[in-house]
Amino acid sequence: MNAFGWLIFLGSNAFVIGLTAVCFIRVFSSGEHMHAPLDIDTRDMDEPSPDRPDEW
Repeated sequence: MNAFGWLIFLGSNAFVIGLTAVCFIRVFSSGEHMHAPLDIDTRDMDEPSPDRPDEW
């Protein structure tokens, strides 16, 4: 790989790692307690409806 290829490779990797770091810093420094709700309805325990046999 020539020098221009290495430049593109290192630049794109630095961009992705930098963007990931910025996102992590913003999330962890927000001071807000983020969590998923406890009442997520996954509908995995529901009975299939008789008029839709292809539902399962």
